Amino acid sequence: MTLRRIISIAAAGATAAALGLAMAPAASADDAGDCNYRYVCFYSGSGLTGTLKLEKAGNWSGNVSGIRSFFNNGAPEPNGADHVIVTYQYYTDSGSGPELSSKQRKCLHYGRADAGSMPGGWRNWGSVVTNIEWVNRWHSLCGG
Repeated sequence: MTLRRIISIAAAGATAAALGLAMAPAASADDAGDCNYRYVCFYSGSGLTGTLKLEKAGNWSGNVSGIRSFFNNGAPEPNGADHVIVTYQYYTDSGSGPELSSKQRKCLHYGRADAGSMPGGWRNWGSVVTNIEWVNRWHSLCGG
């Protein structure tokens, strides 16, 4: 095999690889860390660090504490609901120790640009997530 043929084959492979990267979804596995595509993830540390404490692809209710950051790796419309309404509480100082705040609701948009922090609360204990509801972008809490 000639050197010209080897260079031609390598160039073709590089072009194919570049095209594959160009067609990757906006929220790729590389951007999302360990948060699976079409899931919303909640972490124990700020900036999507620490332990992955909760990862859900559908609606959910329960009680998970110590949440400090989130990432919505949902699929953009029209493929499905791409925004998440999260219901949460955080600890405040009642004067005699920690007390949970009233329930709050927040819209989490999809994608890395909207990865964010949950309230740290008293002594930075983090938030308690109690409900996840997948909605479309026209939901009133999401600006619709």
